[in-house]
Amino acid sequence: MFNFVQNFKNASLKSFRVDLPDEYAFPASYPGAKDYPTPPDNAVIDALMKYSESTHEAIEFISTDTPIRFSLITKSGPEIYQANIAKGTHHPRNLGYYISCVQI
Repeated sequence: MFNFVQNFKNASLKSFRVDLPDEYAFPASYPGAKDYPTPPDNAVIDALMKYSESTHEAIEFISTDTPIRFSLITKSGPEIYQANIAKGTHHPRNLGYYISCVQI
């Protein structure tokens, strides 16, 4: 019973994705390579700030270290999210990385 409740809770959380700058979204080496340049935290924060400006929602950072946690002030009130770097799966060769933001 607990697994069902936990899975339902996880499935009902909001999430969205934010694009990384091109130098981090499409690295010169193939994804999964050991020399993939992990985006610095400030590049992720800048991308989240641009997302916040484009959606006209205020953003407050709770933690600026990886994993980055932040609060978006939406019409329905503040919502807390965690940002992680994720590998794209919609390209035939799985190229590309983005920021996955999941409500916590």
